[in-house]
Amino acid sequence: MEAGNFGNRITLLLMALLLDWAAMATLYFLPAWLVAFFTNRDLSLVGAWRVAGAAQLPGALFMAVAIVLYGLGAVDLIRLVLAAAVHVVIGWVYVLAG
Repeated sequence: MEAGNFGNRITLLLMALLLDWAAMATLYFLPAWLVAFFTNRDLSLVGAWRVAGAAQLPGALFMAVAIVLYGLGAVDLIRLVLAAAVHVVIGWVYVLAG
């Protein structure tokens, strides 16, 4: 594999991850805004979108650690799939608590 081709694939992967993160924040912002609304907190829709995006950071860190552990052979494929499900739950917990 050529070095230039590898760099292009990494760039494409990072762009896809950022777009996925933005799409997930777009799905999560309405529940975050509703929680703020019903608890009488002042939060705009843009602020709710930012909170929803930031709430995904702990889950993303958890998933990154799970991927590294999978790469090292410390975690099998079943546990990696379970970690993928748990990382989504972590994001929702932080959205609703934020």
